[in-house]
Parts: sequence; C-alpha cells; structure tokens
Amino acid sequence: MVSASTDYTNGTPWIAAYVDDTLVAWWQYQFNGAGAIGGVVVIVPPGSTYFLLGTNTPYNWVELY
Repeated sequence: MVSASTDYTNGTPWIAAYVDDTLVAWWQYQFNGAGAIGGVVVIVPPGSTYFLLGTNTPYNWVELY
C-alpha cells in the first residue's frame, strides 16, 4: 500500500497514482483561496510496480510493507 499527498503552492495542483501503468487514483484541487492538502492511497499487489505523477513535490509519501 502507498499513500502520498500534495499541498497547494500554486496553480491547480494534482497528484495521480499508477499501478502497472494503469491510473488507479487521482486528486486535483481547484483553488478558492483557502489552501488544501489532498492525496491518493493505493494498494500495490506483490510483483507490481507503481509510480506517482503530480504538479508539486509530494507533501508526504509512505509505503506500507
């Protein structure tokens, strides 16, 4: 299992998680002046690979073994 989040720093931040090249989770923030933190949580089966994409550096990133 992997959990990652991002925060608002500029523009319209988003973060996406892919497992075996398939998009499985996505979060996007539409700015309203309040700021936000959001993220994705995905299960990565044994033997699978994952990667994260986003507009900002991840605020946090945790892998559960």
